Amino acid sequence: MNRKPFLPVRDWIFVGMVLTMGASSVGSTTATEKPAEGALARTLLGHSLLGPDGQSLRVGQWKGEVLVVNFWATWCNPCKKEISLLDDLHRRMVGQSGRVIAISVDRDGDRVARFLEENDLSLPVFVDGPEGLIKKLDLDYLPYTFVLDPSGQIVFQGNAAKRKQWAEMTGVVNRLLSEAAASRTADKAEKADS
Repeated sequence: MNRKPFLPVRDWIFVGMVLTMGASSVGSTTATEKPAEGALARTLLGHSLLGPDGQSLRVGQWKGEVLVVNFWATWCNPCKKEISLLDDLHRRMVGQSGRVIAISVDRDGDRVARFLEENDLSLPVFVDGPEGLIKKLDLDYLPYTFVLDPSGQIVFQGNAAKRKQWAEMTGVVNRLLSEAAASRTADKAEKADS
C-alpha cells in the first residue's frame, strides 16, 4: 500500500489560506533548531488558549493529569479522521485522571465552530491559529500530538494519525493511566492505614 507523506504544516497553512481566504501572500520562515523537550513542555504548559466561552486558560491547568494535546485544522483531512478517534480516547480518559485537548490552527474560528457542531465532539477544542503555539513549538506538520505525563513531561510526540504511531501513543496513554490508577489506589490505602 503506497501512502503519500503528510504535508508540512507550513504547506497546509498555505493550502488552507488559499482555500479559505484566497491567494494572499504567506511569509516564509527559516528553519530553526527545535527546542529541547524540557523547553517544549514549558512552552506548551505555559501557553494561554482562548476557550469557546471566551475565557483564557493555560494548558498547564491540567498538569497532574495524563494530557494528550493534538494540533489539527479543519482543512487537514488526516486531522479530521483522527479527531473522532481522539474524541473516543478523551471520553475514556476523563474518568481516569486524563484528557485530550485539541488545538486548531485554523485562522477562522467560525469554521471550527461549524465543524464542531457537525461532529458532536466532547473533547475541549481551542482555536489558536497558525501564529500561536504551533509556531512557538516549531511544528512541521499536521496532525501533531503530544502526550504529557502527570508531572508535565513529554512522553510522546509525533503524528498519531499514522497507524503505528497511534498504537504507540495509545500504549503510552494506557500505561500512564494505569500508573495513575495504581498511585491513587496506593494513596487511598495509605490514608486508610493512617
